Amino acid sequence: MFLCKVISKCTVRLLLKSRFNRKQKIFIRLHSTRRLEEAYKVVKTKCQSKKLPKDVNPKAVFACNELDLKEVKVYGFDYDYTLACYKPSLDYLLYNLGRQTLIEQYKYPPDIKNLEYRPGFAVRGLHYDIEKGILLKLDSFLQIQFGAVYKGLTPLSNDEVLQIYKNRIIPIAYVEGHTKNASLILQDSHTKMVQLADLFSVPEMCLICNVADYFEKKHFDYHPEILFRDIKSSIRNSHPVMHNIVAQNVSEYIERNDKLRQFFDRLVQANKKLFLVTNSPYGFV
Repeated sequence: MFLCKVISKCTVRLLLKSRFNRKQKIFIRLHSTRRLEEAYKVVKTKCQSKKLPKDVNPKAVFACNELDLKEVKVYGFDYDYTLACYKPSLDYLLYNLGRQTLIEQYKYPPDIKNLEYRPGFAVRGLHYDIEKGILLKLDSFLQIQFGAVYKGLTPLSNDEVLQIYKNRIIPIAYVEGHTKNASLILQDSHTKMVQLADLFSVPEMCLICNVADYFEKKHFDYHPEILFRDIKSSIRNSHPVMHNIVAQNVSEYIERNDKLRQFFDRLVQANKKLFLVTNSPYGFV
């Protein structure tokens, strides 16, 4: 009798474990924001529970291959978001300037002035389908990540995504276009999708999604590609104004880094050659 109880308990435990494993597999397959956050917290807690040797600095930089910096004679730096670390206030500034240009120069409805910037909505690395007006996340295999696909500000269901694209994997020709530099040359008629490659594109994408959502809710007819190019141009035309405002209020838009000069002094003392690469105006830098 006791053996039967033990066997029964073991069987129940195995069944529960099996059900838990099945649920865990389903949990991993689903790609909603909430579930990804929960999975991240679980992994983070597990990593934090591991004890490192006392001589290991948890904040250090680790590399798979060793690099002797004595052999590096020349150091190059980007300016925007590298040497110049912008504050979140710059995103608001660029968004507001682009929105203003859209109303004044492109004659968009004045009501869009009420569309506020949404920090955290768009992030660098996402893709935007110019023809369909859809913001989405692709993995390294060009597979659509369900739960991370938006039209305007509205998330699309898995069925809606498959109905639009017919397949979860996007062909590389669709993503990159028919030219090697299609993602850079936006005027190319074959470019169907662009990637948010830099942080300046984040407020731009938020403005695109905000205006598209406004048009959808108002039932206005619009062409996603024309909307994309209008906002792209309005943001680009706003950069000179942005440069002047930032130059006059540096502390409001750029984080001060007191160790930057010390770092450059060390490189110069070590006889290293330095250069700067940027598309920002010389006077602004």
